[in-house]
Amino acid sequence: MTVLSASLPRAVLFGATLLPGAALADLAPADVWQHFKDVSTLYGGTLEGATSEQGDTLSVSDMNFALDLPFDAGKLDLDLGAVQFREGSGGTVTLLYPSEMMVKVTYTSKEGETFGGDINLTLKDFVSTASGQPGEITFDYAADRIGVELDVPNLPEGLESYSASGFLADVTGSSAQTLASGLKADSRISIGAHEFTASQSMSLEDEDGRVEVKSSSGGDSLTAEGKTVIPAGGIDLVNLASALRSGLSAIGTADVTGYRTDQVSAKDGAVIARQRVTAASYATTFSLDDTGVLIEGPSEDLRLEIEMPTMGGMMFGANIDSVSGTMRAPLLMEDAFAPAEVKLDLVGLSPDETLWGMFDPTGILPRDPADLSLELTADIRHRVEWLDFANVESAVDALSGLPVEPESAQLNKLRISAAGAEVTGEGAFTFDLTDLQSFDGLPRPEGKLTLRAKGLNALAQKLVKLGMPEDQINGGLMMLGMFSANDPEGGEDARITVLEVTPDGQVLNNGMRLR
Repeated sequence: MTVLSASLPRAVLFGATLLPGAALADLAPADVWQHFKDVSTLYGGTLEGATSEQGDTLSVSDMNFALDLPFDAGKLDLDLGAVQFREGSGGTVTLLYPSEMMVKVTYTSKEGETFGGDINLTLKDFVSTASGQPGEITFDYAADRIGVELDVPNLPEGLESYSASGFLADVTGSSAQTLASGLKADSRISIGAHEFTASQSMSLEDEDGRVEVKSSSGGDSLTAEGKTVIPAGGIDLVNLASALRSGLSAIGTADVTGYRTDQVSAKDGAVIARQRVTAASYATTFSLDDTGVLIEGPSEDLRLEIEMPTMGGMMFGANIDSVSGTMRAPLLMEDAFAPAEVKLDLVGLSPDETLWGMFDPTGILPRDPADLSLELTADIRHRVEWLDFANVESAVDALSGLPVEPESAQLNKLRISAAGAEVTGEGAFTFDLTDLQSFDGLPRPEGKLTLRAKGLNALAQKLVKLGMPEDQINGGLMMLGMFSANDPEGGEDARITVLEVTPDGQVLNNGMRLR
């Protein structure tokens, strides 16, 4: 069971860096308040409040941000409390927030049901200033500590309670925001130690019992920066495709040191599972625009632990030297083909000796760390505008061909190394979209895939010594022999499989026709 709320502070802070530049000029308190309202409109909501002026200070009370959710799904209201905008030196404006403030979050369904709770913020030595000119403002801020407490007592049926708390220490940041034909943002933030803990309870359907999940996430430091562009027409949550075509874009990076996350799941008070992940460093890069979406990032020196009390309290643990991954894909419907990519590199997976000892107590299998590398690329195009959510169903129903069409696909790299054996592979295919008959509705491929394996016979013999059924092991080797050949380049215990699809639709395995 996974609880995403443990990553909330990181997601919020990462998103905050994507809120937008400024030049030094006179700025009035009313300009900053109007700027907040204009930005809220571009995000699809409405910001209101009661204003009063006294001397050089503009006070806003009863601030409320309201957002109508798409598909007539209801309304979200955030009561933000009060803020003061005070004229400062050099044409700047100081933003004054109370040291303790409460944000009330309320969701109202179409039927009139309401759910929500309170977010209590504690600001220690918080300072925020705005500089620039109307429509082009830079916000600078800092705090020794920001504390957060969240309590949601009113939840839909099945969810009994949700609460959370956390803190951010040594916070500094800036956000340069330009309102010209929309919103352009350039932001950065730096945080020292941070921690967020959440607890939620729920009643299981179709069986007796109550499940409680407690999770925490934090780190020693976090830095993030990003740029965002919101088009003049704002964001329509029902049709994000339109916003992307009009210029919506976001790019950001976040780096965490001393990353850690813990989760404990219990049923009726009895612990079901505990899991913990730590990493010396954890980085993320994200970008979104009309060319598609990209998510990538490496992690170093990971430690994973899973404890299952229901299985005798055994602790399963492993270390990983490094992990990095990339995911890239186009999002919009276009006539041209666009690149897509999936990449994963896992280096140095070393299970604890306790885990090895469960199935190999005498050390028959090599304890060498395992590695995994995978790199897949393709050129594809969408025949459905997936982000025009209101019209996806009708578009799919009207489609006569495939909703996603491939032009080519490449296995640039495959390598799996574990227990003294290794599998590698590479290959490339093109696809004929005019021929959907030869392969039962799929575009006819043409190309070649080569797979090589080393050390499988030696591994099989060790598995038999471990007590695995010999007939099953031999059956697997016999099947491998039918679809592979000796690989002279790999040595004595090496096999090769070459799978080829010819231009006329024949499927060959090591030159032997299968189809």
